Amino acid sequence: MLLHVVFHASIGKDDGYFNISDVIQAICNKMIYRHPHVFGKDKVLNSGEVLDNWEEIKKEEKNFETITDEMKAIANALPSLVRAHKVQKKAAKVGFDWDDVEDAALKINEELKEVLDVYKSNNKEKIKDEVGDLIFACVNVARKLNINEEEAVNSTIQKFIRRFSFIEQAALKSKKNLSDMTLEEMDALWNEAKKNK
Repeated sequence: MLLHVVFHASIGKDDGYFNISDVIQAICNKMIYRHPHVFGKDKVLNSGEVLDNWEEIKKEEKNFETITDEMKAIANALPSLVRAHKVQKKAAKVGFDWDDVEDAALKINEELKEVLDVYKSNNKEKIKDEVGDLIFACVNVARKLNINEEEAVNSTIQKFIRRFSFIEQAALKSKKNLSDMTLEEMDALWNEAKKNK
């Protein structure tokens, strides 16, 4: 990371825009500005107040006037589950949120029904929208439960691979090709894999 900073500073210096001292000064100024409880006279009672102050300082710094401005500024480059979480969290700050996880879970049922209502339509755009709504609702439940969505999905992927491997190994031992097995046969092995792992 530091190599990239020094490399870009060197290019900036060669092109006459800035040098490494400018970069270091800008970072120092930013740290001081964003941490008045450390470098200034602000007093905070807990980490929650630090985070609230941080958000207010960033809003001023970036000239955000609305929550929508804040939402739009969340990086598109983030994984979509992380971005969804951050957008929902911004909305929740002003009370646009479910009261509890049960209400958020009911939204999943509603969105799933909408997927099932449109999936036979061959309208790919509508189907994509409804699947997106379903996934967004699932993120909301994870957020309400304080579960990291990316970690949860990655954990499930690893679990799926382990269980699928069990099916594949069982097929190989039986000298069968997976493609020749019925879904029922594979599902029976899947259920066995669930017991073991």
